Amino acid sequence: MQYSLQGKVIVIGGGNVAIDVARTALRIGAEDVHLFCLEPRNEMPAWEKEVEEALDEGIVINPSWGPKKILRQGDSVYGVEFVECVSVFDQEGQFNPAFREESTQVVETDNIIISIGQAP
Repeated sequence: MQYSLQGKVIVIGGGNVAIDVARTALRIGAEDVHLFCLEPRNEMPAWEKEVEEALDEGIVINPSWGPKKILRQGDSVYGVEFVECVSVFDQEGQFNPAFREESTQVVETDNIIISIGQAP
């Protein structure tokens, strides 16, 4: 079976699998791929070599942004509203993202792929 994507793609996640998903999306026809993750660039869980190769292929990395709302019209998505993430972990080192609610952006897209965590 052969798969293809068309148009713009947003990948949400910052690990190695998210990087692989973004690179694969580009290779199967996406015209533009943006990856958004909570972590700042220097704290992304993906291996540096993987991130560099993705950048070389044309993937746009958008660190320190978390999805706030998936925008849709009928049965189709058309974008994602993101909010700036100022920290991923709290003082005790627990996963507890904090956001700057007044700092948001809406990114239009044709496809959204969520690639976060190890479990649904």
